[in-house]
Amino acid sequence: MISKEWLADSMVRECKIFVHLHSKIPTDLQDWRPAPSQRSIMELLRYVAVSPISYLKNYLEPEAGWRDRYMAIANAVTFDEFPARMGQTQHEIIEFFQEISEDALLARKVKTPAGEELPLAQAILNGPAKWLPAYKMQLFLYAKQNGIPLSTPNLWRGVDPVV
Repeated sequence: MISKEWLADSMVRECKIFVHLHSKIPTDLQDWRPAPSQRSIMELLRYVAVSPISYLKNYLEPEAGWRDRYMAIANAVTFDEFPARMGQTQHEIIEFFQEISEDALLARKVKTPAGEELPLAQAILNGPAKWLPAYKMQLFLYAKQNGIPLSTPNLWRGVDPVV
């Protein structure tokens, strides 16, 4: 079985890689979007800066309005503030997993955004734990589409390639 520490570490690692990728994107590209109907780089950064923790908290307190609270925070984040906001999200993810028991991860049933009722651990795996690498890939591809020289180590380890 995957431990809560492994799950937290995996999610925090993805957050750190986002900060690395963000550091490679010039500020003047923050409003770039591949098509009118797609998120801009800044919209993607704002969403990912809060969505993992807002959904984790929402699973435990669905009536508390966590998503709306966090989206209000996200909408105020500037391009330059993204690393600090992502750092705060990392801290909150760690706190979330410290405060929940392994038993609760398996036994507690929660509703997903799609309305499925799942054990908390499965909801986290099918939700925020998968969304982070998916949105990370999206940011990576946005950067690549703009000619930013990135490669596999940037995407999967959050480091520049050794040349």
